[in-house]
Amino acid sequence: NAAARNWIRRGIVAGRGYDGRLVLKGNLKDFPFRDASKGRFVVTAKAADAKVDYVAGWPTIENIDASMTFGIGMKIEADKGSILGAKLSAVTVELPDFETHEEMLLVRGVAQGPTSEFLKFIEQSPVGAKIDNFTDGMKAIGSGRLDLDLDLPLRKLTESKVRGEYRFQNNQVQPLAGLPFITQVNGRLSLTEKSVATDDMSGRLVGGPMKLRVRNEADKVAVQASGQANIAAVREHFGWPVLAQVTGNSAWKADINIRKRNADFVVESNLLGLSSSLPDPFNKTATTALPLRIERSAPDATREQFKITLGKEARAVLVQRSDDKGSYWERGVLALGEGDLHLPEKGLNVQVTLPRVDADAWKAALVMPSTAAAAAPSSNSSPGLTLGQVMIKTPSLRMFGRDFNHVDATLKPREGG
Repeated sequence: NAAARNWIRRGIVAGRGYDGRLVLKGNLKDFPFRDASKGRFVVTAKAADAKVDYVAGWPTIENIDASMTFGIGMKIEADKGSILGAKLSAVTVELPDFETHEEMLLVRGVAQGPTSEFLKFIEQSPVGAKIDNFTDGMKAIGSGRLDLDLDLPLRKLTESKVRGEYRFQNNQVQPLAGLPFITQVNGRLSLTEKSVATDDMSGRLVGGPMKLRVRNEADKVAVQASGQANIAAVREHFGWPVLAQVTGNSAWKADINIRKRNADFVVESNLLGLSSSLPDPFNKTATTALPLRIERSAPDATREQFKITLGKEARAVLVQRSDDKGSYWERGVLALGEGDLHLPEKGLNVQVTLPRVDADAWKAALVMPSTAAAAAPSSNSSPGLTLGQVMIKTPSLRMFGRDFNHVDATLKPREGG
């Protein structure tokens, strides 16, 4: 019928055919011999360097060496081919019956190659739009294996069915720009015509083990992650030398929602396992819990906002802006103790409302140790905020080696720094 003929004309794009053979046996009134007892019709040929565009909108299969069989239907069996940069094996492209009213094109295959090509395959297929281009911008080092089944009704391609499974084999994956790479990634990612999902992905992130779960939920992709973090690896990646006085490992969990190429997330940890020699209120032992919560949202297309809560001791709001020159911190406010988190027009405002403040201890703590100085600044960190003002309200302040009582002061940098 017309749909099948049109697919053969359009779908087999290029290649060289040879060793063609025809078998025609039986009374032609019984053609094409659906009843094998009444005759036989089969055309066979070999193909080299063929290209099959099995359906518009999907990456083509190229460099095919295959056997082709035509009878009441069509079957292409390839032991060699490629899709993007991945090598294919055991590939079949089949139209079981040319004359059925609901022509179904069946594509089956196994691909092995770089994970980056698998991510590209998702983005260049209709699946990319269905999952809100979730994989666009991801970076991957390493390879894996894709088992893929496509059921494509030629008259109703919008009803196509996809079943795939990609197996990561000791990969490195960077989910979002600016985040550290997840190393030693192993597990399976399931793929359908409208979703991606995984329940058993594992790897290592910032020096500790982690597990990952991915699901489509309505118009967003939901990612749940958990693991252990090594604070030295966190300091090294983000370039925060103040963390040189924090040691240990701690459990964490994260919920990430990706919608319209934008990721909102919440990261939480009780910081058990971390010890800190920073001055109060951040001094703690490894057995003391100090709940940390970091929320990221996007007020508009050019800004990211981070809300940070550390127990009852500290709260902060930071705004990062991106433009054609890169990313930089635009403004922020940090409150130690009680305080109003009102964002300034620019720069960083600090509010300190504590029973006691040891400014001398903080000055010593913020002097960059030589080991941290050697590692900073990190290429992953954005330009810092300019200090706008510091408001201190405390019954007891130690500064410049002296003690001051009942302090209520606002400090601002002099012009020029």
